[in-house]
Amino acid sequence: MNEPGAAESRSFRDRLAAAWHRLRGGSLSPGRAAASIFVGLLVGCSPFYGVHGFIVLGICIPLRLDAAISYFAAHVSNPITGPVLFLLELQVGSLLLTGHTTGLTFDEARALGFVGLVAAVGGRMLVGWMVVGNLAASLGGGITWVLTTRVRALREPERARARKKTRARYRLAIRPVRWYVRIKLVMDPALDAVAALSRSMGRVFEAGSGVGHLGLGLLDQGRATSLAGVDIDA
Repeated sequence: MNEPGAAESRSFRDRLAAAWHRLRGGSLSPGRAAASIFVGLLVGCSPFYGVHGFIVLGICIPLRLDAAISYFAAHVSNPITGPVLFLLELQVGSLLLTGHTTGLTFDEARALGFVGLVAAVGGRMLVGWMVVGNLAASLGGGITWVLTTRVRALREPERARARKKTRARYRLAIRPVRWYVRIKLVMDPALDAVAALSRSMGRVFEAGSGVGHLGLGLLDQGRATSLAGVDIDA
C-alpha cells in the first residue's frame, strides 16, 4: 500500500513536469527554436529591464514557444553587455529623432544607471530599441533556424532526403511557390505531427490540398502509399 507522502510527492512531480512541459511548448522544431530566440532577443534588448521574464512568459506561453530558451536569450542584456547595448540604442534613437548622436559617454551612462538613463533619454532608447532589437532578434533567429535545420538534417537523414525529394517536385513551379514549399516543409508542424504517427496512412485523399506539399511530403516520407488531392483553386 502506497503511503500518502509518496502519492503527494508523485503528484507534485507530475505537476512540476506538466508546468515544465508547458513552458517548453512541445518538441523543438527549427521554426519554434528560431521564433523563441527571436522573442528572447527582442525582449532582452528592450528598455523594460526587470520585467523581461514576465514579458517572455506572456508571449511564449500563448504562442507555444519555448519560454526557457527565450528567457535565456533575453539575458543578452546582462550587467556586462547591457550598458553597451542600451548606449547603442540611445545613439541610434537620438540619430533617428534629432539627426545627430548624443554626447553621453559610456562612463556617464554607467554612472547614471538604468533608471537614470530611462528618465533622461527613455524616448530615444525606445526608438533605438525598435531598430537595434529587431535587427538583433532577426539575426539571432535566422542563425538559430539555419543551425537547427542542419542539426535536424544530420540527426534525421531519411527525413531530410524525403524533404529534398518533395522540394524537387516543384523545381518547375514559379519562385513564390518554390519558396513557400521550402519554408512549409521545414516549419509546418502538421507534416511532422502526421509523419510521427506509428503507422502508415495508407491511401490518402487530401481535401483542400493547396499546392500539395503536405500530401506529397507524407508520400515521400513513406507515410502514405498513394495520394489524391483536390482544391477549390485550380
